[in-house]
Amino acid sequence: MTTTLDHIKNTVCSHIQPLEIELTTHLGDKQTFIEGDYVTFLASTNQDSYFLLMYKNAIGQIIQLIPSTKLGRGFYKAAYYFEIPDSRSGFIFQISEPFGEETIELFASNIHFPNFDGQILENGFKKHDPKSFYKQLQLFQQRSSQECFSFQQTRTYFISTERLESKP
Repeated sequence: MTTTLDHIKNTVCSHIQPLEIELTTHLGDKQTFIEGDYVTFLASTNQDSYFLLMYKNAIGQIIQLIPSTKLGRGFYKAAYYFEIPDSRSGFIFQISEPFGEETIELFASNIHFPNFDGQILENGFKKHDPKSFYKQLQLFQQRSSQECFSFQQTRTYFISTERLESKP
């Protein structure tokens, strides 16, 4: 049985425009990058949004790239493609060890993300315990459906490999 409050919430929530996001590398999805290569990620959204950008390296460590002191607070305007890292940030994403399958996950919302637990690194990024992070993220996602705010996620994968020196 639906209560009047549930009906009002469902009516209000049904009028919220769905949040759409896109994420890829400058060479497209599922690319292979060689040690020393620079990678730029391209992201876009159909609504002004807060981004949470996470990097999962080949050994499963999760590093929060956005928001951070290096790459900003993570607010992006709709209808633009954003380069991450932006050339003005002074940060470059360069392929190095460990090598293997790597993932960039983009989460977007029309409200600020909470300050997820993690360890601030010397470079200004934040390292997360995977279990703890995904549990906290799941709670945030559940809140989005209960409190009528937008939440969306996407990811892109790439392979990183060691540079093999050619023999003379």
